[in-house]
Amino acid sequence: MSDHHSLHALANVLVVLFVVSNILAVGMTLTVREIVAPLRDRLLVMKALVANFVLVPLLAYVLVQVTHLERGLAIGLILVATAAGDAFMLKLSEIAKASMAFTLGLLVLLNVASVIYMPIVVPLLLRGVTVDPISIAKSLVLLMLIPLVVGLCVRATFEKIARMLAGPLDRMSSVLIAVAGSLILFLDFDQILATWGSHAILCTLILAPASFAFGYFMVSSPPKIRSALGLGTGQRNGTAALVIAVRNFPANYSVVVMIVIFIGIGSLVILTTLAVFCRRANVPEVAARRL
Repeated sequence: MSDHHSLHALANVLVVLFVVSNILAVGMTLTVREIVAPLRDRLLVMKALVANFVLVPLLAYVLVQVTHLERGLAIGLILVATAAGDAFMLKLSEIAKASMAFTLGLLVLLNVASVIYMPIVVPLLLRGVTVDPISIAKSLVLLMLIPLVVGLCVRATFEKIARMLAGPLDRMSSVLIAVAGSLILFLDFDQILATWGSHAILCTLILAPASFAFGYFMVSSPPKIRSALGLGTGQRNGTAALVIAVRNFPANYSVVVMIVIFIGIGSLVILTTLAVFCRRANVPEVAARRL
């Protein structure tokens, strides 16, 4: 039992290290100009915020109420739904050939907004659950906002060093989350299987594509912006959700289990949805070329 607890503690430490290294790497790849330029369109920014911080959390709350999701799983789903700005959206946007400039700006916007938004909204959506908003804010500021600012400062001051460190940090973060995810899967495989009849997977299969659709259909054009916003909204910030879970709900590991389920299955759903939308978007272009 002691070994099991120690391994859980190790998994939590690995998650924290992943978060810091991942956010540092992102910060070291950005410049302030790259962040600010695509965010000058105020209407577009407002639509992005509405999609991420109104529509997605609202749907998650409805799903929790309708499915009567077990308390720990419900907390995990709410945390994922209220957290936006996952760094993986950069890779997805690259695959989709979406606007990388807008994606970069959106990533920082959603991360900063999540730091402000989650401590206020999470306690409201989790009535009956003891949640310390100050603790949530501290977790996000210490492990996400500060590393992001440090990364940006290093890039602005020592560009060569930033370029040299960004790649290794990104690879290290990938290894850390792979090890942490494998460890969590090993330790909690029985709990993950036990969620089969709890609607956890059903909620994921509904929320993930719906989140993508909220962002994608929030704007009409151009297609590269639509794709970027769809991916930015669909790919929820599992990093931020895990930070809050391991630091605020250490005794309820089903919270982490729900987040892991959403990250795993949700990412696959987003990739599938992305493939479908990209195929449809390319049909008129292909037809035009044939004509």
